[in-house]
Amino acid sequence: FSLGLLSNEKLHNIALRYFFQGEPNSEMQRFIKEFLDANFEGYLYKPGVAKLKEAQAAGHLTAVISTSPDFMVGAIAQRLGADVWDSTKYGLNKEQKIDRVVSIMESEGKVKVVERLCKEHGLSKADVTVYSDSHLDLPYLMCAGSPVGTNPTPQLRKICKQKGWPTI
Repeated sequence: FSLGLLSNEKLHNIALRYFFQGEPNSEMQRFIKEFLDANFEGYLYKPGVAKLKEAQAAGHLTAVISTSPDFMVGAIAQRLGADVWDSTKYGLNKEQKIDRVVSIMESEGKVKVVERLCKEHGLSKADVTVYSDSHLDLPYLMCAGSPVGTNPTPQLRKICKQKGWPTI
């Protein structure tokens, strides 16, 4: 899939080249922590977080699965109290500096994570609710019993309406 003119692969490789490559992992972790300390609440989509908190209060397994880089997603998932997280993986060289994109978590990868979690936790498709904001995640949304468009793009909003999926 691609968003506009850039595929996720091209987007991550550009981000690597211009922002992350050669950065010490420890510095990136420090920067992410400082950024989240100052801005976390302001960047959250409140209705989505409310649904996450409802699921946690009900004792459900919660996961954050994102195309964003692992050093960001892990920190965000931890703050949200998610049980599990997975994301695009960036690699480190022997000096512990970011030096490559190892794998990109696209929609098909998200489906595999959901399937793995279902197997590990004895869940069926009907037990699973997934949330996405992008039409690029259509396979991911379709792997769940309850797909939800979350602050959806216009394309996803249209798909949700056609399929009778809720949006928040």
